[in-house]
Amino acid sequence: MSFSRIMSQGRQALSAGQLGLTTTSKNIANVNTPGYSRQRIEMVSGNPQDVGKLRIGGGVDVVAVTRSTNEFVNKRLETENSDLGKFEGMADVFRQIENIFSSEAETGIMPGMNQFFNDLRALSTQPDAMPLRSAVRESAEGVVRRFHSVNENLSQTGLDLDRRIEASVTDINSLTDRIAKLNREIITIEAQGPSMVANDERDKRDLAVQQLSKIIDVQVSNTENGAIQVSSGRVGPLVSGVDAVQLTAARSPDGINEGAVRVFSINPFAPAQPKDVTEGIESGALGGYLHVRDKVIPDIRSKMDQLAFSFANEVNGVHRSAYGRDGQTGVNFFGGVSSVDGASRLVRLGDEIRSDVGAIGAGFSPNAPGDNRGILALTEIEGRAILDGGKSTVTDYVSTVTGGVGMQMRAANENLDLQRGVVDQLNTFQQQTSGVSLDEEAMSMLQFQKAFDAGAKMIQVADNLMDTVLNLKRF
Repeated sequence: MSFSRIMSQGRQALSAGQLGLTTTSKNIANVNTPGYSRQRIEMVSGNPQDVGKLRIGGGVDVVAVTRSTNEFVNKRLETENSDLGKFEGMADVFRQIENIFSSEAETGIMPGMNQFFNDLRALSTQPDAMPLRSAVRESAEGVVRRFHSVNENLSQTGLDLDRRIEASVTDINSLTDRIAKLNREIITIEAQGPSMVANDERDKRDLAVQQLSKIIDVQVSNTENGAIQVSSGRVGPLVSGVDAVQLTAARSPDGINEGAVRVFSINPFAPAQPKDVTEGIESGALGGYLHVRDKVIPDIRSKMDQLAFSFANEVNGVHRSAYGRDGQTGVNFFGGVSSVDGASRLVRLGDEIRSDVGAIGAGFSPNAPGDNRGILALTEIEGRAILDGGKSTVTDYVSTVTGGVGMQMRAANENLDLQRGVVDQLNTFQQQTSGVSLDEEAMSMLQFQKAFDAGAKMIQVADNLMDTVLNLKRF
């Protein structure tokens, strides 16, 4: 083997050691970088050389710089992150809904009704007392205000969810645009040769996919040129190669949850005909928001409407048979409850009662000042099963509604805790493969440093040998 061959192999050793140190240095620098995968150099023995009847080794070649990753864990994370995002979104919104009913001890509907019936009982002792009649009217107004407050708070929660849905759609579009651009960069870089691997761009793309999966469920497939295709369940494609499909959030133009924000997919070939994909979004934070807005809140509002309608009509049915101080009968205590739909929003105090507390019917006989039978009949409504087809009293029904909200809240938190455990475990597995260990990198640094020093020493020895040969004539 010639001295130049020895020096060439020494130079290759120097280059490999230098690349190894550079890669190790990069790993250490990115130890806390989100989404970064540990990189390493791939080395192979160089082509051997025939010397007489022998084949002498050909040094070392660095063929690639690769990243350490586990595709199976990444796929699992895409799925589990979608469920985690959904439960996080639901648990957060349920906390808001729970706050609407958590004030039951002071300002909730049930305390308001209790005060109303207590004031009726007080009035039954002195049916003609104007201060007691005024107290009944005020507590009735309190019940109405509480119904309106719950309805308004539910509406505000729905509007907040609309804003969250709009923000989620904006985030989805930002992430899909980023994925499409990274696809283009990866294709361009890796088209230069098999040793050109776009490690950093692939890390950024994987991170963007993981972030996207927390907002909406995704399915990812690889293409031959290094790009990925991203789709979402019944929504359809989100990223196709270097192109991203845009979503948009807009108010519903039809009768499906009219006025609420819905999600549309815009076909780049037919942008004037957006497709409503709201019903196809079931996972991720966006799926959680849609579920609470379109299923949970309408169910609670429907129950509150039923409560307001049944309570007001039951009171009205009894009160219409009672006589006021003016000897009139047939007066509705509450108004605005012609149907169940919207009753908690529309219920109000009857016009006659609002303008004159003397219109409150106390007895069942006209011009009978001491008759309190009408008031007593009204107090009996408190214990009467007027809801759930005659199975529940007002107290039972309100307890069922508030208890249902609490149960859904607990279920959401339990699911969230379980899902966090699953995702944390997967993240641990991912870090075992892709994460940077400073101890390992320190060992690699020493290893490559020694290899570099040995390569330099090899070149020095070869140079000394060459000097010896050149100086043979002096001996």
